[in-house]
Amino acid sequence: MNEIKLATDYKGFHIEYSDWNKITISQEGTEIKRDIPTIEACQEWIDKKLKQKYKRVAVLCKRPYGYRDGLPEKGEATSVVNNDHVWVTTKAKGERQKVNIDSVYLDTPENNKLIAEVKALSEERKQIDTEIETKMSELTHLEVAMMELPE
Repeated sequence: MNEIKLATDYKGFHIEYSDWNKITISQEGTEIKRDIPTIEACQEWIDKKLKQKYKRVAVLCKRPYGYRDGLPEKGEATSVVNNDHVWVTTKAKGERQKVNIDSVYLDTPENNKLIAEVKALSEERKQIDTEIETKMSELTHLEVAMMELPE
């Protein structure tokens, strides 16, 4: 009986199925990995091997992750996803989540100063909101009796 071989190429790697050797991966004629159970497992192995490495960057991350009092939390961006999201791990909770890159800022002294200013303005706004509520509560309400006609 003849050996059956099926082959395909994926991202520069050659994947070959043989009824004797199962599935093997080679690159430029050199066998790299063998006895992989499925083609999907081969693709996952290749994708993991080719995954781009990124340097970790200190960041400030806001909504939906790390949202505390409307202010960004300190964290670390670890990798990029499709050029529009990053994986971020926050310092406070140590949790990792995919975040839109528009919600992530560099953790720099300048940005931290701006956040401190925003926090101060936010506190002022809370005080002003309290004053507004107090003034509004002092307004005289309309009462039905004020609208009744004399008999």
